[in-house]
Amino acid sequence: MSDTAVHRGIQKACIWAGPVMGALFVTGFVIAGFFPPPSPNQSAAEVAAMIDRDRTSIRIGIIICLASCPLLMPFLASFTIQMRRIEGARPILAYTQLALGALATIEFVIPYVFMLASTYRPDQHPDVTRALFDLSWFFFLGVVCTFVLQLAVFGVAVLSDRHRPPIFPRWLGYLNLWLAMAFTPASFLVFFKTGPLA
Repeated sequence: MSDTAVHRGIQKACIWAGPVMGALFVTGFVIAGFFPPPSPNQSAAEVAAMIDRDRTSIRIGIIICLASCPLLMPFLASFTIQMRRIEGARPILAYTQLALGALATIEFVIPYVFMLASTYRPDQHPDVTRALFDLSWFFFLGVVCTFVLQLAVFGVAVLSDRHRPPIFPRWLGYLNLWLAMAFTPASFLVFFKTGPLA
């Protein structure tokens, strides 16, 4: 097998890491019972009772989610390689995207750790349990700045491509810029405990 075929195979495996991660994440969240996410308006006693009732399934589901986290990095690295092709000798957007991808991978791990910590001690005070649970959701849903910039950087790279034909279709660049704007309101979740924005 030629080196080119080997490298192409590795890149395909990295691209497939993304869908595998997504499948593991959905599976884990379904097992944990977090589809749809629990209401942020629950009392400490209600959160503690939910965790006490579903402790084992939450643990199993979140462990599966944790196992999915490392798969994000090879998936994002595969985009970095293509962005380098677009930018040529000075791939600043590609390297920015790669650094943001490493940070995003860590940001996925942190909320899952807090979710597991909320299940760790059955005898802990309900206020502590809810605080850990709240922290997990703030990290998971509220820390979007990394992803917003990542989407924007990729969108700009796609739209600046001068190859004929382009490496990525132009609509993908516009879609990423739109997604960057669409995710931004999640930063304001701290203001809502009820309603559609909670």
